[in-house]
Amino acid sequence: MLWTLMALLLVGMVISYVAGAKKGAAWGKPAAVLCAIALIVLVAVKIMERMGTQGDVPDQAAFERELAAQAERQAEELGEAIRKDLQPGSRLFLLGYYPVGGAPGWATTLDQWKKGLSRGLGDDTWSMVGYFGPVSHADAGRISAALAELDYPPDAVISFDGVPPKLEDVSFYMARKRPLVAVAFANASDRQRARELLRADLVDVALIEGSVYTTANLP
Repeated sequence: MLWTLMALLLVGMVISYVAGAKKGAAWGKPAAVLCAIALIVLVAVKIMERMGTQGDVPDQAAFERELAAQAERQAEELGEAIRKDLQPGSRLFLLGYYPVGGAPGWATTLDQWKKGLSRGLGDDTWSMVGYFGPVSHADAGRISAALAELDYPPDAVISFDGVPPKLEDVSFYMARKRPLVAVAFANASDRQRARELLRADLVDVALIEGSVYTTANLP
């Protein structure tokens, strides 16, 4: 559409000059000038659009790389924090911000989580026995239903997306021995929530902006 308009303006400028200004018509010169100004503006807009599109590519790539690096860092930090409490070959149930079934970026992020956990745990024999997401606004019953599909209960539940509003209603808190629970919270505003969960013994490890907290080290 823009190219068509530019072509029409160019034709209009030539006609205005040849049929108008060159023959002394009063309308010729103003019409040619207006067409020329409009054409210059459209060319400038097209150039800026092109520069903007080209500039977005490396920015988006850098953003995606940072997200992947952050996912791996969080996984490694959580793995290190629970390492002493898990045996090699432990069964882990993961909670995250991607919907069940995946989405763009899901495979890459899952790979980063696995790499980070293996490095943090110092063990690559652990297994991922299930996944649920997103978590932060999920109903506890849906998470319980996902856990009920497992053949055996997990040794640990690790969340990269905070906790649901009623975490205490998730089924594993009713078990004789609940799994270890480690949670990465989004930002500093979650400190109070993390403190309450640690004090209530609902969470064993909380990760907030690179700092690890436990019941012995409250945020």
